[in-house]
Amino acid sequence: MLKNDLFILLSGLNKDEMKKLGKFVKSPYYNSNSKACDLFVAIKQFHPSFDSSKLTKEFLHNELYSGDKFVEGTINYLLSELQTITEKFIAIENLDIELLDLSLLKFLSDNKYERIFYKNFNTAEKKFRKINDSLYNFLLSDLLAHQIDKEKNHVSKKDFYRTEWVDPSKKLIAFFLDAMLAEIILLSNYKRTINASLEIPLLNEVMKFIEDDPSYLDDELSTFNYHLIRILIYYDDQSYITSKNILMKKHRQMSETKKGEALNAFQIFCSYKLLSGEDFRNEEFEIAKLRLVVIPYVKAKSIGIDIFYKTFMLAISVGDFQWVEEFVKKYSKLLPEKFQNNAIHYSNARILYQKKQPDKALQELSKISSFSFIHYKPAVKILQMMIYFDTGHFPEAEDSANAFTQFLRQDKLIPDENKKAYQKFIKNYLILLKAAASGNPAKMEDAKMKIDTTKGFLIGRKWLDDKIIQRMKK
Repeated sequence: MLKNDLFILLSGLNKDEMKKLGKFVKSPYYNSNSKACDLFVAIKQFHPSFDSSKLTKEFLHNELYSGDKFVEGTINYLLSELQTITEKFIAIENLDIELLDLSLLKFLSDNKYERIFYKNFNTAEKKFRKINDSLYNFLLSDLLAHQIDKEKNHVSKKDFYRTEWVDPSKKLIAFFLDAMLAEIILLSNYKRTINASLEIPLLNEVMKFIEDDPSYLDDELSTFNYHLIRILIYYDDQSYITSKNILMKKHRQMSETKKGEALNAFQIFCSYKLLSGEDFRNEEFEIAKLRLVVIPYVKAKSIGIDIFYKTFMLAISVGDFQWVEEFVKKYSKLLPEKFQNNAIHYSNARILYQKKQPDKALQELSKISSFSFIHYKPAVKILQMMIYFDTGHFPEAEDSANAFTQFLRQDKLIPDENKKAYQKFIKNYLILLKAAASGNPAKMEDAKMKIDTTKGFLIGRKWLDDKIIQRMKK
């Protein structure tokens, strides 16, 4: 089997895109090498996997030069040529139509087609206003300013002044601020996703600049970005409400990246509230469900493992087990293949545990072959501890808790906030375990008091409370 970057690119194209590429390769405007056309015909039969043992350089050479002596350099050259053509096709297919509009306007302005320029400018301005992209709006206003300057009307009119001359400067600053705010959001989200020490450049300067001159928040995108920053830096309640309302109102006009950044910020805000002792589980679950509405994972046939895991755990925490079963059935198949083993078997185990089938739950956990996502290992350990307690395997339960503690000491990827939350659960779990193992009602009363008086967010608090009540009834 031949391995080549060209085949990686082609495997990402669907049947319709391969048909288009075939026409593109045959077009003399984009390709004058007839052998590159022949090569495309020879390799398209192996689409999409390109994993056939038949696919070799010798096979391709024979298809193109039947009977001639094999020359590896010739095939290498043609593969490189076809890859260049394929990359050009992908670039053109994914080119933003707005860039074509801007390119046409520049041509019209450079060649003094003033009437056609303004006709196309007005059309582009209406279109750009809808997409609300600060970069394209800057480029559009810059073209207009240069067009007006070329007309030289100010030369023949005394004190003639056009505000369009300074619009590009204002829009350039707006673009810079939007870009900086987006970068701050991205870095802030990253900083909280893994245990990383990360300084965000120009954070204080950008925030001060905006707060000194709020006029730069004259459009919803800038306002949206600004309030997302206030959520991530100050955990501001009003900014959370404001930005959430903007997302619900304008999500169809936002990019997938922008919506994802916002939803991440909302969930970080809810997590902060939880860790501060406020019960924000239902609100965070609502945000998770909102994500599934505003981002078309099903249409894209793909969902990130972090999103899947977080949504599943939130549904479990609020006890919506019917919803979570449907969620797993619908979305687990959209996960990248390397994460499906973790996600499917843990999810199945957690659902089986809820259905009071602990043995089957343990069987599902045993099917996890490796932990390709860092948060599944702690989740599995907690579920094992819960099952061992429920089934009365107290020595195994204690060993599992101690192994979890050791794991947390050694792991360097799990954020410190998460580690502290896990450690707090282990501490209270061991209190409950020792009281239950003793069989002494007085010790169970003491355990209840200690768990009840634990301040702040506590993983599995409801589970711990339920187990205490069950034991005390016995």
